Amino acid sequence: MALALADRVQQTGTANTTVSFTLSGSVTGFQSFAVVGNGNTTYYSATDSAGNWEVGVGTYSTTGPTLTRTTILSSSNSGSAVTFTGTVNVFVTYPSEIAVSTDTLAYPPAIGGTTPAAGTFTTLIGNSTSQFGKSSANYIQAVGAATTVSPVLSVQSSTDTNVDFSIKSLGTGSVLLGSANGTAISAFDGGSTIAWWQFVGTTTSTGNLIQRVGGGGTNTTLISVAKGTGSIQFATNNTATNLQLNVANTASAVNYVQVTGSPTGATASTGASILFTGSDAAVSGTIIVKGTSSAATISFAGSGSANYHAFRVQTQGSINTGNLLQVQGAAAGSAPSMQAISGPSGTDANIDITLTPKGTGRVNITTSIKPKVNSASNVTSPLAWDSTSYDEYAITALANALTINADANASPADGQKMMFRFKDNGTARALTWTTGATNAFRVVGVTLPTTTVASKIVYVGCIYNAADSRWDAVAVSQEA
Repeated sequence: MALALADRVQQTGTANTTVSFTLSGSVTGFQSFAVVGNGNTTYYSATDSAGNWEVGVGTYSTTGPTLTRTTILSSSNSGSAVTFTGTVNVFVTYPSEIAVSTDTLAYPPAIGGTTPAAGTFTTLIGNSTSQFGKSSANYIQAVGAATTVSPVLSVQSSTDTNVDFSIKSLGTGSVLLGSANGTAISAFDGGSTIAWWQFVGTTTSTGNLIQRVGGGGTNTTLISVAKGTGSIQFATNNTATNLQLNVANTASAVNYVQVTGSPTGATASTGASILFTGSDAAVSGTIIVKGTSSAATISFAGSGSANYHAFRVQTQGSINTGNLLQVQGAAAGSAPSMQAISGPSGTDANIDITLTPKGTGRVNITTSIKPKVNSASNVTSPLAWDSTSYDEYAITALANALTINADANASPADGQKMMFRFKDNGTARALTWTTGATNAFRVVGVTLPTTTVASKIVYVGCIYNAADSRWDAVAVSQEA
């Protein structure tokens, strides 16, 4: 269907209510509507002897023949379809609603900067308001503006209240929006696109909205991609320099950070989360502060305020972390753990953990400390023990003589304690204590047992003296 215009086209006919005209009569000196072509549209005007009139867009059909009153542009019935009486004169016209005109009576009209000799059309200058496609119910309107005021390109309608504004390219071409300095936004063809971006403004403090919507699929992902190795930045306060978040490039990244919100009343297991995830089976995550100053810390706070710090991590300034602290959770029925481990540059075999209170404060433990006990049955001689690993050695069902070596730990802590507990298998067994060597035993006010008492327990308590590199035996207790 195409719009067709022809000169001196007029016929008489009758109106079929407000739907169409049946064109049955000819008018001397005029062509019939057949020149419009079957299925094509044209601009028409209709009148009757009662003074009724109507201007609109009609669709011609050779069946009848008829002219369907497709769109009413204006009429004696306040712009609505007219109920005609008797014979109706119908003719092709050029409605003022779609006419292009100038503000001059000169002929030929100088529309814009036309160069007649060269035939070059340069500029179209019309009224301050121009309308395109007004023969349809929904059309485009361009409104000029005074100095410092922006012109407006908008959608108008003679029938609909809400109408979308579509700007589309041809084929796989892009739609470009920009300024005199270049393109600012490019919307390009995604191939069978069923989801798209939607920008929503608001009139309240709830903020503007950028979302991905579309006609296909229930859930669609929103992806922002920087060019090359560039980053994606988020800023506030109407300036790009007030940067709040920067997403940097990682070459061939397969693992990433995922941030998830939570519903109302969320528990510890359903609360908002930061997850290190990706295609690898196990993904580690690192939070890094800038600089080597001891003031560069990572803090964890509560109560919705940065002032309510509950936990702070300090990386010791310029020290390349060789040793660090690892906190590990555990399944139900097992205890979580906190241990010293070697960091990226660490090689230490033995690492202490230091808990330092402020001022004269103390380290408080609300329940007893569970000692680490090495329980063994019927051990062979010698007993090679290590104060690094255990606080107590409990030997049961001893079936042979036993020599207790010096401590395998090269540097026990001054004042560290160690307990030995022996019980034989019903037959007394000889005990030999290593003395006179580094980290060996020394008697202080007691006598070390040289044999067990059959089927009886004997305890030997020792304290390490770092000044003399000796484990001082200070307590011996024999079961009666």
